[in-house]
Amino acid sequence: MKTYYTTEDIKDIKNDIENEKEKSRKLKEESAHKDLVSDAHERQIKRLKVLITFIKSKQIVEWYDEGCLLINHKFVFSTRTNKWRQIGKSIWYKSKSPKDFIEQYLKYDNSYIENEGLNNEK
Repeated sequence: MKTYYTTEDIKDIKNDIENEKEKSRKLKEESAHKDLVSDAHERQIKRLKVLITFIKSKQIVEWYDEGCLLINHKFVFSTRTNKWRQIGKSIWYKSKSPKDFIEQYLKYDNSYIENEGLNNEK
């Protein structure tokens, strides 16, 4: 995976979302006879949509851990639960959505850097 994501990567991520949707559709067809199906493709679609949200807000974004994003080298954001924490801290906080997290916390974060040189690192 890439180190940092930029706005140029959004097109590729949207292609990945379409591929995951197709895989999810096939899985649902194959598992129509089952009562409960664990759809990892649907979860990946949600992760990628959250990734796009942070990229569009001009944040420094990279994958941190399974299903988590590292935002501005300071915050860990869980793409599945919308919970977040600071690096080095163990307390997780709730957020309504990625957009709410951006508006409530990242808008006031002094470590946010709009340096295109840093965002273009790959």
